[in-house]
Amino acid sequence: MTTKEQKIERIEIKKIYVADDGTEFQSEEECKKYEQTARCVINGMFHKLKIQKTYGVGDCEPFNFFGYEDCVYAVKIENMNQVEIVNKWMKSENSCHINESYLGADAVGTIQLLSPFEGGVWVIGTPDELKETYNKAIDNLFVALVEKVEDMKEETI
Repeated sequence: MTTKEQKIERIEIKKIYVADDGTEFQSEEECKKYEQTARCVINGMFHKLKIQKTYGVGDCEPFNFFGYEDCVYAVKIENMNQVEIVNKWMKSENSCHINESYLGADAVGTIQLLSPFEGGVWVIGTPDELKETYNKAIDNLFVALVEKVEDMKEETI
């Protein structure tokens, strides 16, 4: 008698139902029910805007502002209608009511950075505002280090 090993691979095919906004469901009924909701409509309008979605890459990025699974939407706001769409989208994503800041008329003509998290969306601001935040953090770090060095010099005298 001899024995032999066989490698058997199986392919599983599942039918996934995809709503107009890209949300996936296991059943057609769930998908159709969802497509009738305002959230689906709002997501669809939001994702039709000029958006660049970027995922954080963790420790590889300087100033690791975003975690491994975090993403940031850079949204180009061209008019008040788009401000309203973005605000409706943020409101529909905001289940825990931690951050309820929304965009105003001053967002028209800018690129806004938005970071969704479980339970809401953080408004980071414009790229220039994010740069300013980083620059201030670096300046504060530098000042603190210089002050510590000066304190150490005085202590050794």
